[in-house]
Amino acid sequence: SPAVFPELPAPLGRLLAEAQLPTADLHSSYVGAGHFPSEMAPDKLPSDYVKALTAPDNWKKVVQKIKTKKAA
Repeated sequence: SPAVFPELPAPLGRLLAEAQLPTADLHSSYVGAGHFPSEMAPDKLPSDYVKALTAPDNWKKVVQKIKTKKAA
């Protein structure tokens, strides 16, 4: 099974691992979207943001966006 990121707030670590994405991709995703400055580490994300981000529909969009960007 893919590595889980225990330092990340749940369920973010598990979802990232399932999507097989590194935390760097998540970081560039929320920084690129203008949600947080680049100094904001993935393990320091506010819980309300994590909750919104990991809602199933939102998470699908985030993963899709990251994978599309990587493929470009």
